[in-house]
Amino acid sequence: DLLALQEQIGDVNTGLPERYIHQNLRVHQYVVPRAARGSDQSVEKDACIICQEEFEARDLVGTLDCGHKYHEACIKQWLMVKNLCPICKATALPAE
Repeated sequence: DLLALQEQIGDVNTGLPERYIHQNLRVHQYVVPRAARGSDQSVEKDACIICQEEFEARDLVGTLDCGHKYHEACIKQWLMVKNLCPICKATALPAE
């Protein structure tokens, strides 16, 4: 769990205020890709890299400016600590 590791190591808080995140994070309900619906074949599902859980239908997903997607609750918690994408390290949301 990336958040647990960060808590152990410690870091300078470069995060955003919760209100700013709420106003600027693009959130939508996850839709299972058509190829994965009703298929007997093993189709790799999208997953939140923060909590390592696969997205399920109707999960709330937050999308950063770089295009990476995370569970809404996971990325909101992350962004309060760091305004960087956990995957590509790009600025997650434009600064205030």
